[in-house]
Amino acid sequence: MDDIKNNYCDFIDRSDYYLVSVIQDSKKVWGILDRFLEEIIPCQYEEIESYDYDHFKVKKEGLCGIIDRWGGIHIPCQYDEIDEYSAFDNGYVRVKKDNLCGLINKFGKEVIPCKYDNVGTFFFNYCEVEKDDLWGLVNKQGIEVVPCKYEEIDCDYGNKIMFFYNGYARVRRNGLWGVVNEQGEETIACQYDIIGTFNDGYAIVSKNGLEGLINENNEFIIPFRYEHVGYFNDGYACVSNGGTCGIINKSGAVVFPFVIPRRYYEKIRYMNHIFVKVMQDGEWGVLNNKGKSVIPCEYLDIQLLGPKFIKEELTNGIFKVQNRYNEWCVINDSNEKLSWRDYCEIGEFHNGLAPFYFYESVGGFINEKGEEVIRCHEEYDNYKPCVEDFIAVRNKKRWGFLDKWGYEITPCQYNNVCSFCEGYAAVSKDGLCGYIDTEGNEIIPCIYEECNSFEDGFASVKKNGLWGIIDKQGKEVIPCIYEGCSVLDENYFSIEKSGLIGLINKNGEEVVSCKYDLLWPFFEGFAKFSKDGLCGFIDENGKEIVPCHYNECCPFQEGYALVMKDDLWGYVNKEGKEIIPCQYESAEDFYRGRAFVKKNGLWGIIQPTGQQIVTCKYEDLGIGLDNFIEVKSNGLWGIINEKGKKVLPCKYEGCSPCSKEGRFRIRENGLWGEINEKGETIIPCKYTIWELNEMKDN
Repeated sequence: MDDIKNNYCDFIDRSDYYLVSVIQDSKKVWGILDRFLEEIIPCQYEEIESYDYDHFKVKKEGLCGIIDRWGGIHIPCQYDEIDEYSAFDNGYVRVKKDNLCGLINKFGKEVIPCKYDNVGTFFFNYCEVEKDDLWGLVNKQGIEVVPCKYEEIDCDYGNKIMFFYNGYARVRRNGLWGVVNEQGEETIACQYDIIGTFNDGYAIVSKNGLEGLINENNEFIIPFRYEHVGYFNDGYACVSNGGTCGIINKSGAVVFPFVIPRRYYEKIRYMNHIFVKVMQDGEWGVLNNKGKSVIPCEYLDIQLLGPKFIKEELTNGIFKVQNRYNEWCVINDSNEKLSWRDYCEIGEFHNGLAPFYFYESVGGFINEKGEEVIRCHEEYDNYKPCVEDFIAVRNKKRWGFLDKWGYEITPCQYNNVCSFCEGYAAVSKDGLCGYIDTEGNEIIPCIYEECNSFEDGFASVKKNGLWGIIDKQGKEVIPCIYEGCSVLDENYFSIEKSGLIGLINKNGEEVVSCKYDLLWPFFEGFAKFSKDGLCGFIDENGKEIVPCHYNECCPFQEGYALVMKDDLWGYVNKEGKEIIPCQYESAEDFYRGRAFVKKNGLWGIIQPTGQQIVTCKYEDLGIGLDNFIEVKSNGLWGIINEKGKKVLPCKYEGCSPCSKEGRFRIRENGLWGEINEKGETIIPCKYTIWELNEMKDN
């Protein structure tokens, strides 16, 4: 080794390799020897330093690059600086050239060109870049999706680092915050002191020390009137003023008074206008609307039994609670135990009853007062809530029914059961199906391979691999001779043979032979059919009134049906005549003698004759009250009457008629008010739409 050392000016042991140098052209240059003293990187670099486990940062002719441990060039020596801290962070490294920054990947490709004063690193496909002290965002294709015009772009979302959260990024300009979408469009202008993340379509905003809540359209759900606003949970939000909290609904109405001490509780959840549940040290309790603690914070979970909205005079509450031993019981609002025993679990309420469990068995059912109204004498291991006051229960893989008092109307003898429908429930036993009534009588024996629930007094059944129709007496009104059968209404059934659909009436008379691909129920005396990808209409006699040459058809409305051909829409009448040719990009059904149609990207209104009431000149239309119609032009809304005459100009963020007397709601700067037909203010624009509704209700 000493002989080899003598060949170099420097010979430095770096544990898993040797860093060596020689003099070339009066300059010291560096290389690398492996542990066997074999040269793996020739002495040609002015500097070599370890970059990460697999790479070295090198400098040549004053410029920096990256090589691997075997001398392979990953990034050529062409940069003034290579950030030693990024070290292929997320597969990328920051570089600087001519005093400007960029980002390259480990293959040496310049993903973000060196034209920025500073660059960050990629988080979820986006990288922050800085130019002239302002920030923007660049994607992995190198496209600047958000221009460099913001003082700050927030990327801290609790335990996640990302720029776009739920499709939006928070940005700050001139000291105020707004929101941009993933296309870089500023959907909410920078106007707030603070803006939170959007959760379920809502974001908390702050201005001048007060907080409010906006939606994604920058409409105020809660105006600036509270010191603190929380996000909605099950339709309710906690707000605070002066150190106490209250609860509001989505209309902004206070549904629980400001009696809750803000600092004492980690979480607050609305139950009804009398009770809220509160968390302290990870355990739940209950306060009433006087601010009194009626149930101490000593439970893992608390749920109010019974309806969420109860009469004002009813002030007592019944709760199911989970104790520290994971057992459930029922208590009142004095923390007194009502259930005479603890349960392993109390299930969800259906039709006023909830099951309680002992280990894995259903022990019975309690009502919304916590009373054990049903105690199961058998060990049921499962249940199904059913309609018509019945409960399906299972014992040893067999199903039966209890009534709402817990009496067994049918023992657990069926492989499966369905809910009661029109007084009958389909049941299966030993691979065959039948029906029982609400007294448990097997009205129709289990002789069918499959059966469906009754509709309009009939049900489809399968026997010997073929389908038919039976009535409630079990009579086969349509014999089981078809590949498929279904009830369309009380008079007609669809039938299937050889993969094609036909029509038969309740007398068993074949109205239409099996020749269609699909057949729909009758509307206004006509049924839609399809064949070979095209569709038309038949009448109740099976006659093809509208021929089968349309790509799409909609049910008749007011005597006319929408039809589509070659991606354009028109209308046919009940004689099958195409009264309005297929010429519109989009169209709607006739309503009160008029229909909205779209042509060349704009909307208008026509009569059944095809005559235009309003030419196609609006970006959007909305059905208003009585003779008023909402119209949109240049991104703003106005009102016209049913004859197309302008009532309000298109200059509002939103508008809608609210009375027959010519009062209209309008939205400006995210808040709503009311004006009359002359544009005179009745209610100034300073309310949410829900507050306006509440004012009207009161």
